[in-house]
Amino acid sequence: KTQNFLDAYANSKIWDSCISNIKKCNFEEVEKKLAISAASTSSSVATYAMRNRESVTHELESLAVITSGAMDAQGINDRLDAMLRYQGHMAQSFVKLNDRLDSLLVMLSRDIEHRKAQDLINEKAALVYFNGHEKAKSQHVSPLLD
Repeated sequence: KTQNFLDAYANSKIWDSCISNIKKCNFEEVEKKLAISAASTSSSVATYAMRNRESVTHELESLAVITSGAMDAQGINDRLDAMLRYQGHMAQSFVKLNDRLDSLLVMLSRDIEHRKAQDLINEKAALVYFNGHEKAKSQHVSPLLD
């Protein structure tokens, strides 16, 4: 399962950078990179990461090979929790934004249809008025009195 998660980032410079920063225990950089990755990957990847937190944590621990003692396993786990929560939150925000854009597109297409219909009505009204006006002019009568 962890491999699937890692495969999703296999060809990504973001993920390479994450691994390199994890090895250096530079977690602030990892958080930034994961935030960028959350913005550029599908919500399913973020959801997968949320559901498989433990296996991903284990993978990150083995990648980090923490020799500096700068952060213990619990510290990594807590930090990863925060990163994945943020990634999940980003994914949810994008889903909400996408839904909002969809509904705006629907509203816009309805508005365009409404405007087209209104334009047709206006054209017909103008034509009727023009024809009535021309007819009235020939009879020397105001179209408003028709």
